[in-house]
Amino acid sequence: MAASPPISWAELFQAKGQADCHLQFRTVKKAGQPFLLLPDSRLLAARSLSLYPAQTSKARLARKALSVALKLGMPLPLEKVTLAIVTGDPFASFLKELVGGKPGRFPSFALLAGNPNVEGRRFILLLFDERDQPAVVVKAGIGESASRLIRKESAFLQSAPPSIGGLPEFLRTLSSVKVEALALRYIEGDSPQGEVGDGIGNILANWIDRQKRVGIEDVPAWQNLKERTSSNPLLARLTGEFANLNFHPAIFHGDFAPWNIKVSSKDGTWTVLDWERGEKIGFPTWDWLHYVIQTGILVDKLATEKLVERLQTLFGAREFQNYLKLSGLEGAEKYLAIAYLLYSVEVLQQTEGRQRATELLARLAHNWIARE
Repeated sequence: MAASPPISWAELFQAKGQADCHLQFRTVKKAGQPFLLLPDSRLLAARSLSLYPAQTSKARLARKALSVALKLGMPLPLEKVTLAIVTGDPFASFLKELVGGKPGRFPSFALLAGNPNVEGRRFILLLFDERDQPAVVVKAGIGESASRLIRKESAFLQSAPPSIGGLPEFLRTLSSVKVEALALRYIEGDSPQGEVGDGIGNILANWIDRQKRVGIEDVPAWQNLKERTSSNPLLARLTGEFANLNFHPAIFHGDFAPWNIKVSSKDGTWTVLDWERGEKIGFPTWDWLHYVIQTGILVDKLATEKLVERLQTLFGAREFQNYLKLSGLEGAEKYLAIAYLLYSVEVLQQTEGRQRATELLARLAHNWIARE
């Protein structure tokens, strides 16, 4: 059976009735597909670029150049599209209620389209208030897969302990016949860059539950890994190595990476976004390992040997060793890295960079297990 075409951003606003609002957007394309819709206003379009978490130097330069061009009124080869909106539709009403405004005026917004090649594609909308300032971020999706992920993220954010730092401010949700949506307070800032070990260490240390100790069987991610890889000899070896572990669990984000983090330009505060994989009981280190490994694979495009070197550098870092001691996992870092990669490849089945992650898993298993 042929795969269904990906959900498009226009489907979010398809509704019965006569459209009573028309908004014009500039479209930015990636690989020939629209992935960023910018308001027609150049000022709002420039402010909307904060939606795009550019990671590579090339992408950051392109985002900066586009921002400058918009602010200076330079001509841009961006296709314009018009969106017809039925303002009485549940999703449109939800957006309007989030920022209020004058009667008869629909809020300006920008839209970032999620990966079209993954199941459960979602869209991120940035809503502007009456003063044309970014105010609310909305994650929306259509279909069971997208709705399930949004509901899971909503449930996690609403039930997370209030003492946990780094979470966005939850506002409200929408569950209509067609669209599932989650609204959060807008967070200013950009993705972390460069050496940020102290920043990672500070936020992840705050997620450790020092009042509780668990074993591997208490960790949902480990249970999922066992189900998916029960016949894998590597799992049997890891089970033996982890058998006597008794450690402090940690909040597990599941996609802790620079593109899901905002660092405030005002006070350096870190806020972590996209909690659809969030778990209250997880392995300490896995989020840190994810940050280092996935950045190395997807952003820096490192060869397997360089990824191994980067991990060895991490293991020797003062802040990482302090984190291990805090969680009670000193000396287990190599096996935790192998377990994380096995989980990433076999459970998450990451679409981008999977071949390199698989190669790294094989190299680490050979270097750190087969040679023992």
